[in-house]
Amino acid sequence: MPPSPLALKAISTDIKLTNRYNWNIAPELVSELAKKNNVDENNILIGAGSTKILDLVAKYITAFK
Repeated sequence: MPPSPLALKAISTDIKLTNRYNWNIAPELVSELAKKNNVDENNILIGAGSTKILDLVAKYITAFK
């Protein structure tokens, strides 16, 4: 059974607003994560997968040795 006409309309209207990683909402995400976990926003690091974050952590740690 195909999607309803309302669903098709919503998809066609908002398709241009979608992308794989919506970085436009990153500040809001960081803010909400900080509130939920009772930490400062500066203690939240987000990325598009773990590889980049782990790389940054490794560079940070080794910079102080």
